[in-house]
Amino acid sequence: EMRPGEGALVVLALAFGQGLADSCDCLNWRDVYSTEQVLCGEGLELRTIGDSRSNLTLQETAFLRETDPHRYDEVCTAIFKQMDNNYCVNVEAVAYERADWSSEQWCYVSAECADLAGGEELIDKVTYPWILHWLAGLPAEAKNFLSDLATRWHTPTPVSRSLSWKLCKKHRDTRLRDMAPLEVFQMAQTLEASMLILTKMAYPTLSGSTWGEVKEAVGGGDIGRMPPALVRAIASKDPIVIDGDAADDGALAQSRIVRGTEVYELEQACRGKIADGCTSQWVYQRGRDVGDEL
Repeated sequence: EMRPGEGALVVLALAFGQGLADSCDCLNWRDVYSTEQVLCGEGLELRTIGDSRSNLTLQETAFLRETDPHRYDEVCTAIFKQMDNNYCVNVEAVAYERADWSSEQWCYVSAECADLAGGEELIDKVTYPWILHWLAGLPAEAKNFLSDLATRWHTPTPVSRSLSWKLCKKHRDTRLRDMAPLEVFQMAQTLEASMLILTKMAYPTLSGSTWGEVKEAVGGGDIGRMPPALVRAIASKDPIVIDGDAADDGALAQSRIVRGTEVYELEQACRGKIADGCTSQWVYQRGRDVGDEL
């Protein structure tokens, strides 16, 4: 039996606990970008495409869009800015069973969240002279001189940030890694994004072996000839990406996603070269299961 006033204390404690939980809920990707709470690239977005930088300045983020628009559009424009959900994504394209923080998944949360699990708060930013964009195409000597002049005359204005990024936890957060391959494929189709990139944002990759090297062992269900990591992934029913072999002309061959005994074929539809930007048109289908001769 509670003493007078104890009930109110319990309610306050529950409310406080709920507040902490809510502040650590992953935020909707599309919302944080559309409301300019953050620019794509200030967090860990670029690690998806092999750029290890994070917490970029506004100037660095903006110039990335101009200096490498294809890579930026594939990840930021086509995926992150269109994701109307709060699903956690891979910190980077990671090998299966890597054991450091980069093997985890992440999302944005309120800066009030105290349980970042190894994440960090975004630092406040400052503005920069936008005339620098117009100077980008000038010869180096003129560009450097005028850029220095513009920077000297510009008075930076503070741009506050009230977000952090955190590492997600299984059962606590909704992780792409825990979703079935068909769900991830269908999401890529809805976004009209690169299915290969999105699957690598969702699942780890088999390191050191391509599909061409393991397909006979997979088709025959011969675990003695499979890489040990693949055997463990199959046993645990962890989805794993197996890269296809690149053709001599630079085109991408079929990749596979294996989950337990299920095998999914992921094939590039446009048949062009990687260098020509042919990475977005992919088709998928359920292949033969592990142990079904290919």
